[in-house]
Amino acid sequence: MRLYDLAGAYAEVAQIIMDDETQTELLGDTLQSLEDAIETKADNIAKMVRNISAEADMIKLEEARLTERRKRLETKQEGLKRYLKEQLEFAGLQKVKTPIFTISLRKNPGSVQIVNESDIPQMFWVTPPPILDKKSMSERLKSGEEIPGVTLVQGTSLQIR
Repeated sequence: MRLYDLAGAYAEVAQIIMDDETQTELLGDTLQSLEDAIETKADNIAKMVRNISAEADMIKLEEARLTERRKRLETKQEGLKRYLKEQLEFAGLQKVKTPIFTISLRKNPGSVQIVNESDIPQMFWVTPPPILDKKSMSERLKSGEEIPGVTLVQGTSLQIR
């Protein structure tokens, strides 16, 4: 039986016991067996959650290792490109053709370089849009203050120890 089937059956039997006390002992045994089955299913699901969590942690570590390796390779690549560019400029060469590659220097589009920020006209300054301070709102709502357009929602979470 699936966990949601067991949970539904448990709720039905519990409701029958609450509504009709005639067969309480028989239904109590049924309720106990359903509870045992739910505990077994819940235990097995919790084990699966732990295994998946451990696997996800291992993948996260591997991601970190691969990210670090990628960064080292990118740094090495940039260093080699910078070295090649400097040497072509030093030699006064604009283009080098090899059997495999054509390597050339080209001009980049112009980029803006800020010399003195205080001299820049106001029309070029951008103000960031306002953001809501949810932490402050949460603290005030918890202390009993009412804030129009905001409610404090209390959810639940699953904890496996």
